[in-house]
Amino acid sequence: QPSQLFPLFPEYTRAWRAQVARKRYWSMHPPLTSLDELVKASSEGGGGEAGEAALATGVLASKRAICDFLLESKTRRLASPSG
Repeated sequence: QPSQLFPLFPEYTRAWRAQVARKRYWSMHPPLTSLDELVKASSEGGGGEAGEAALATGVLASKRAICDFLLESKTRRLASPSG
């Protein structure tokens, strides 16, 4: 569901977040963390320490990749005969 991505884009989704019911998925996994935290964890796992500029670049690249994926998925769904 699109609302599951709200935590990744808090600066854009803050106005709608309270209006959308959250599914808890029966406690099978924790809530989604912010992209900042995901990028920090990723850069720490690689052995390098991310500075503020590297973190900002990583977060921006991640947001672009998510948007590209969503656009491609939507395009495919609209182009499919069953879509």
